[in-house]
Amino acid sequence: MADFNDTHKAEQGQYFTEGIHKITILGVEGGTNENGKEYIEFIVGGENGEEGSARMWFTSDKAIAYTFNSIRNIFVHNAPKAKEEEAKALVNKVSNSDELVNLCNKALVGKEAWYT
Repeated sequence: MADFNDTHKAEQGQYFTEGIHKITILGVEGGTNENGKEYIEFIVGGENGEEGSARMWFTSDKAIAYTFNSIRNIFVHNAPKAKEEEAKALVNKVSNSDELVNLCNKALVGKEAWYT
């Protein structure tokens, strides 16, 4: 389990703007690969029935910050304009990767994101 600190939660500029494929989040799983590296994986579906997955990592401070910020941005994207700050605060309350996976499963399944 990766623990999050204030550096990980600091807002960063986005590496990418919205992706080119609008998708629906079908499920979220946390795990480790055969080398013991921790990840969070989003199972996604496309507008035309496509299915795929997107995996983000908790393997270094830089990777944790990128993953945390990308996921927080998905929460904000799905919040009404007036509730965006509440969405940020909700994600910022999470203290580790297990809590983040659980929050994503509760709040993001069925929601929209963009796949690059």
